[in-house]
Amino acid sequence: MNNFFSVCLLMLSFLMGSAQDSTHIKFSYNQKRINEKQVALTLTAHTLGAGVKLFPIQKNKEDLVFSKVDFDSAASKFLKGNIEEKANITKENDPVLQAEVPVISDSVQWIQHINLDANDTAIVKGNIVYMYNNGEEFASAEENFKFVVLPEGSEAVAAGSGESGSQGGQKSLWWLFLLGMGGGFLALLTPCIYSMIPVTVSFFTKRSKTPQEGIRNAIYYALSIMIIFTLLGTLISLIFGPATLNNIATNWIANLFFFALFIVFGFAFLGAFELELPSWLATKTDSKASTKDFKGIFFMALTLVIVSFSCTMPIVGLLAVAVTKGNIFGAIVGFLGFSFALSLPFAFFAFFPSKLNTLGKAGGWLNAVKVTLGFLELALALKFLSNADLAMNWRILDREVFLVLWIVIFFLLGLYLIGKLKFRHDDELPKNDFGVSFLTVTRLMFAIVSFSMVVYMTPGLFGAQLKGLSAFLPPMGTQDFNADDLPKGFDLDRLSSGGTQVLKEEPL
Repeated sequence: MNNFFSVCLLMLSFLMGSAQDSTHIKFSYNQKRINEKQVALTLTAHTLGAGVKLFPIQKNKEDLVFSKVDFDSAASKFLKGNIEEKANITKENDPVLQAEVPVISDSVQWIQHINLDANDTAIVKGNIVYMYNNGEEFASAEENFKFVVLPEGSEAVAAGSGESGSQGGQKSLWWLFLLGMGGGFLALLTPCIYSMIPVTVSFFTKRSKTPQEGIRNAIYYALSIMIIFTLLGTLISLIFGPATLNNIATNWIANLFFFALFIVFGFAFLGAFELELPSWLATKTDSKASTKDFKGIFFMALTLVIVSFSCTMPIVGLLAVAVTKGNIFGAIVGFLGFSFALSLPFAFFAFFPSKLNTLGKAGGWLNAVKVTLGFLELALALKFLSNADLAMNWRILDREVFLVLWIVIFFLLGLYLIGKLKFRHDDELPKNDFGVSFLTVTRLMFAIVSFSMVVYMTPGLFGAQLKGLSAFLPPMGTQDFNADDLPKGFDLDRLSSGGTQVLKEEPL
């Protein structure tokens, strides 16, 4: 249970890291001092590829698809006026939306003036939530940016998550490697893998003639795990290639497939059924396993991969979706990070076998991790359905419907964490000296996090922007009800109580 805190942090970072991004839109940033009192901040978006069209900032409330530039509340004291949009905007009849929509086919500049004396310094941060289409495929994504405005004569700094250049590409690969490591550590703390660590390490140390041989065999075992998963990432890159991977990430059919896949993974983690590969496959690989040479140890590692399929496959599937970033090395680097984290304990405990007793007992907390992952898989599945719904304009998963489903999922997760919801593999809560079940502080803390998510999302049902979740939510234009759109003088409390609504007259 002490590992539960780390597990949840990894789950949240892994989930956030899987938010869809795009290689169809490229951003650049610039700042220029206008006079001693003002600075102009320019955010430029470029469309990449024929047929890619970006939607401009919303001009009318009837616009269903649009982009939005938001600045953090800390920057509000610097902002002067509204943001300006400079672009060649044309109107086209969209066959999917069946309406005339404004589009940008090349580039757009969003310019925001700020009040800042020549000798002052300011940090202005924000994000761009943008929508674009590529043929009949619609997608939304988020770009974070930060301007560091220094005194006149100093070197200005403007940065965004979509910066180009070799350094940006290298940073992206490092992020994918860390993302893969997060998934690997998460897989370690599932029942299939965690319970195998002491058994496997003890097997090598007891069957080996010398301690050095045991260490060597354990290292071979760890390397074999890395080879297997890295080969999987290489296979994905070679078969699909960068362009196909990106098209898969935005294609509505692929998103429906991912939706169904993660629904299956989610219910499997909740205990509805077990995901298993054919037993003959594990038997065949196990028959070739031995500790005499590298080949035999490799098949031992392959047996572990096959046997642990039910626990690792949902995380591997999530990683496979997350690495579709349009970079041919993304899948290789991501799976290398995953396998490195997964194999690390086997090598570590082979070097220090006396540390095996520091591992916590494989008890009910492992199943709690698995069930929590199940809820998160269900929540993420809705993101893929939302992508397909947006691309085809079905309007079955508008913003408020999406929020209602997420609110229910995280509310049920909170109930599970406090022990009010049980699944078939769950143990009873621990008991105190008086035989009364109690809730651990760690579990309570993460129940609070889950319930806090529910409270945070609830205002979104009435039109709140919820910037922290903007990368996951459908665009605001799909929401039917927005409290900000009510006429002036509209008494929402009276309406909710069933009274007749009369608008208050404003004095002339």
